[in-house]
Amino acid sequence: YQAVAEAISVIDCPEAQLALWRQCMGSCRILHLTSTCEAGETDALAKATSDGLREGLAEVFGQKELPEESWVQATLPVRDGGLGLQDPVSSNAIAHLSSLLRLPEDFRGPHLETKFKHKVMKAAAVVGERYPSTPAPSAEEVLKWANYTARKGAKPSAELMRDFHTKRRARLILHADDNAKRRLLAVAKPHAMAWTLGPGFSDALSKTEFRAGLQWTLGVEVAPQSKCLCGTDADAAGSHFTKCPLFDQRAHQHNKWRDTMATIVRKAGMAVHVEAKVDGTRQRPGDILIPGWRNGKPIAVDFAIVADLSPDAPDRIARSKRQLYQHLCEEAGWDFTPVVGDVYGAVRADSEKFLRALSFQLAENLGPMFPTPQTLFWQSVSTCLIRRAAGAISEAWKRGAVHALSDMAEGQMEGTEETTEEAGITHAQPLPQVRASGMEV
Repeated sequence: YQAVAEAISVIDCPEAQLALWRQCMGSCRILHLTSTCEAGETDALAKATSDGLREGLAEVFGQKELPEESWVQATLPVRDGGLGLQDPVSSNAIAHLSSLLRLPEDFRGPHLETKFKHKVMKAAAVVGERYPSTPAPSAEEVLKWANYTARKGAKPSAELMRDFHTKRRARLILHADDNAKRRLLAVAKPHAMAWTLGPGFSDALSKTEFRAGLQWTLGVEVAPQSKCLCGTDADAAGSHFTKCPLFDQRAHQHNKWRDTMATIVRKAGMAVHVEAKVDGTRQRPGDILIPGWRNGKPIAVDFAIVADLSPDAPDRIARSKRQLYQHLCEEAGWDFTPVVGDVYGAVRADSEKFLRALSFQLAENLGPMFPTPQTLFWQSVSTCLIRRAAGAISEAWKRGAVHALSDMAEGQMEGTEETTEEAGITHAQPLPQVRASGMEV
């Protein structure tokens, strides 16, 4: 295990490092042992494996250690706002119970039935004791629920882990402050963390941007609280940089999202016009115009990435865009829809309806492939959104706006693929601190 971990640590690509930690270095490394042995017998091994996984992720972030809340979030599934890391401390008891429930009757025989039932009851009791709920479920309740899911045709192990993660996430939100709650709710929106799985059809994040995105979405401090170069107090979480006039290149990141979506529309087999004007006016109500959308009726689509973290900000932006452009588009015979996302990678307001329809059209035109067109589509959207925050914090680091990180401007930051001018960073995310060893996630 240690040899593999050390090999991962020298890979000069944060995205590849994260993929390896996610796919190869968690519960899967000891799954056979945790399935066939009682939880008490594998607790020490599970703890050692978990500690190694946590240390590896901390190195990816450029930290000595991760805050407990960030670690718990990282072990949640990607769909719940985590990184999908498999923590064996959370799963070894469920793995053992599930292996017992899957054992065919022919393998145990009538003379062993009593011992088998006792073993199952003991394993279910351990699962109940470790369940993240109050009061903890009894062994009978755990088995009743497992049998119910099996009768539905679902896998008890998968359903138990899904419910386990749901309750851990609920506990995180319950004990978080207001800012952390907003972050946790945002990253758990559908497809918000898809950027951690790949860039899709969009341009890939630079190494420092990718690390910044990880630190931003998991609530790891990007630097000590200090004064920004603009003279304003910069918070440790990095939210100031996403709106700072020195680092938030909003127009550039907006246009990058617009151009990526125009490319996707073409891949879906439809024509698209960028910044189309309404005849007889100089107004451009949409970033893109799709002439043959539904039943041949054109639709103008206007994109926005919202850095305001207030819960109602995306809805306010969507309403204001409709008030500005809806009537104009109706007179031109066009439909109109605003598509609003936030700096955590989440699509907000009513935007998902249009995007989902476009993803289906893309899949129909491209046909079966791997990854699926829908997967690549949502990775593209998520990457374009997270780039605003990641890019801003990355730029702040490179320019020494965060004094604790300014000594890394030479060396680690030189590995960034794009210069500030080339990237046109406008919507930035907080970047994780970079270690002198050159570790990148």
